[in-house]
Amino acid sequence: MPQNKKFTKEQELQICNEYFSEEKPGIITLAKKRGCHFATINSIIERNGFKLRTCSEARKGKFVGENHPMFGKQHKKESKEKMSKSHEGKIPWNKDIKTGPHSEITKKKMSKSRLKRKKILGFLNSKETREKLSKGRLERKKILGFINSEEAKQKMREKRLLKIQNHPGPYKNTKPELKMKEILNELNISFEHQYRIEGINHNFDFHICNTNILIEVDGDYWHSNPKKYSTLYGRQIKQKEKDLINEQLAKKAEFILLRFWEDDILRNTEEVRNEIKKLKEV
Repeated sequence: MPQNKKFTKEQELQICNEYFSEEKPGIITLAKKRGCHFATINSIIERNGFKLRTCSEARKGKFVGENHPMFGKQHKKESKEKMSKSHEGKIPWNKDIKTGPHSEITKKKMSKSRLKRKKILGFLNSKETREKLSKGRLERKKILGFINSEEAKQKMREKRLLKIQNHPGPYKNTKPELKMKEILNELNISFEHQYRIEGINHNFDFHICNTNILIEVDGDYWHSNPKKYSTLYGRQIKQKEKDLINEQLAKKAEFILLRFWEDDILRNTEEVRNEIKKLKEV
């Protein structure tokens, strides 16, 4: 980096005169001549009450001269001659017969694309498409209305319950079943979970060991608790019929079947506990 030199008043005026001379030397050239930083020359010009040249003013004199090798008129003439020699005997791209924009091939392609656009726009703006769109919108509204209806919600619940019922692996304990396990453990009653009697294709929730007592924990929705569900749906009706058949089969096999609702087990646990205590005493 060049050192920041100190110039006298006369030297500073000489620099300003050179800067605004006909040759119009740049700040960097002046800095190289004086052996200083270009910032010092900037400060000298501004200190003496002069303004720095703009880029356009700097290019007017030196950079666009007639004899300049890069930007002069001579260079433009030479470049044009070279370009003309290189393109001798060649057809320009915009006037090419085969691949130019005004050729027959491109015209055919453009005409085909325009026809396609017109067909598409005509099809979109036609009555048929409008009718189809209106029908589609109506169907969507119907579907959305059905999804938000009670029937659709009911069907979704039934499907979920069927998946639980037809699950091949081990069953997950529900909240009321876990609560029933707690009650039985508190009362020191030994039990078997998911007990099956021979000849009956059904797993009973609990069997009290060394007795003929079975306990079923009935979910409020699946088994249609009368406190909550006055009207029954398709799957609830079928489940009710299955419950009656299982009760009859359990009686035939000389078993006593006790049923407890989900609501009673979770909210009225004391009453359920007292009922099971009575069974233990008997």
